[in-house]
Amino acid sequence: MKNLFSISTLSMCLFFGFSGVSQTSVHTSGASGSGAGGSIEYSIGQTMYQSSTGTGGTISEGVQQPIEIYLYTNLNKNLEVGLKLLAYPNPVTTKLVLEFGAQIESKFSFAVVDVQGKIVTQNEVEAQKTEIDFESQLPGTYYLTVYNGSEQQKTFQIIKN
Repeated sequence: MKNLFSISTLSMCLFFGFSGVSQTSVHTSGASGSGAGGSIEYSIGQTMYQSSTGTGGTISEGVQQPIEIYLYTNLNKNLEVGLKLLAYPNPVTTKLVLEFGAQIESKFSFAVVDVQGKIVTQNEVEAQKTEIDFESQLPGTYYLTVYNGSEQQKTFQIIKN
């Protein structure tokens, strides 16, 4: 009987001892703030578990929500109707050829930019095949962007050996 009493006492202690502890998590940081419009508390390191919507907007309680950055570009109709652009050889050593798969009917231009964003060369496209001089460029990665007027048509990653 004494063992049964000890086991039941231990069980109740464990049950009531842990019943006061609800969702807990380890946080890396957090803070709270208040103002005329209300108060807020946040923590970093907690997963999202609830979302509330009100007249002022929506808030998701918890953190570690992804930050999504979208880049919207114009859909260019020239590529949709079959404008074919080639840049070769890649990797390049002296001269890069920019070739249009069809006759050029509008004003195209190009710009070559290094990885730091500096424009290395830019010019208008005069013919179906245009040679771009890379002989004086240092070995590295460059970006060749082709424009139709002010609209970006295509960007190539070019490797200079």
